[in-house]
Amino acid sequence: RANAAPITEHSSVAGRPVAGGRAAVPRRGGSAGRAALEPLDAAAHARRAERVPGRPADLHVERRSAGGRRAGRAHRRLGRDHRPDELAHVEFLRGRYDRVEVWLAQAEDVAGEPAQRAAALTVRGSALSDRARYAAASDVLREALGLARDDRRRAYVLSMVGRVHLLRGEHGPATTALDESTARAAGAGWTAFIPWPEALRAGVALELGNLDAARTGFEHAFALGCQVGDPCWEGLSARGLGLVLAAEGNHRGAIATLLDARRRSARLPDGYLWVEAYVLDALATVGTESGLADTRTWIAALEAISQRCGMTELMVRAAVHRWRLGDPAGREAATVLGPAVDNPILADLVGHRYRPDPGR
Repeated sequence: RANAAPITEHSSVAGRPVAGGRAAVPRRGGSAGRAALEPLDAAAHARRAERVPGRPADLHVERRSAGGRRAGRAHRRLGRDHRPDELAHVEFLRGRYDRVEVWLAQAEDVAGEPAQRAAALTVRGSALSDRARYAAASDVLREALGLARDDRRRAYVLSMVGRVHLLRGEHGPATTALDESTARAAGAGWTAFIPWPEALRAGVALELGNLDAARTGFEHAFALGCQVGDPCWEGLSARGLGLVLAAEGNHRGAIATLLDARRRSARLPDGYLWVEAYVLDALATVGTESGLADTRTWIAALEAISQRCGMTELMVRAAVHRWRLGDPAGREAATVLGPAVDNPILADLVGHRYRPDPGR
């Protein structure tokens, strides 16, 4: 495993600028906290397509390389060269959920095998959970799990099932699903995928207050994510490391780490947009607690993404952050939108835990 230390302001990884599609990544060997760095070329990012079973490795590259009218031609070419469920997954990553359903409707017309049906349902269930439609997402993901015929597909579906449970504060079912997801991915030799369920599983430990286990899980997921070169995995695990630091009272280190997590999650144009929004929610949380002036900027960015994409829970969370800063419009938005999301964690957030602080 790579020696990737927590990315605080004291780390050799913290705040490392990401530009031109290149990111600083720990090199094998060296002492923890002083990892030697090597550049990871963005071309290697194409390999992360293998994290979704059956997804062609050139899909991201072809989309990224096209611009202007060429982008339209490339998109039409992708429509000819790739299955509708694969194209639906690309739209899912960027939060274009209306387009997801267009491609999935086509996928349903041609899906004759259970594996194809499972692939389409996996994308639909994942998109539903992004938008906080948790009950519908759970139903669709259970159906996908029943149709899945290989361990890679089952690992992916189980990770999304576990994420739903984690976001709803259902720690027991989340642990079960995420542990099985990690085990199936490992058993299938799908190392490139392991950081995703591993980071989510560390999130369970964090919510339960087990900071040592959370740190260990996030650090391993971050190191492996760097080896794979996947901005989504790096961003999610770095977010977790930032929240561990915040829980320990190191808000300066937490903010530095969360800012790095945001840079990582957003460094390529085809990254998973929900992860970037999830990082922004954490930044807004810690920033509000620390009284930082930049907090309003992070909240505005979170609002922009969540409103544009229809990520309902994150819309509510952005409103709660504004409410905590004394904005009455935030309170109104949170109390109006909050009941539409079936999540006891969010209901507690809106109804009991946070109130505007008139002193801010």
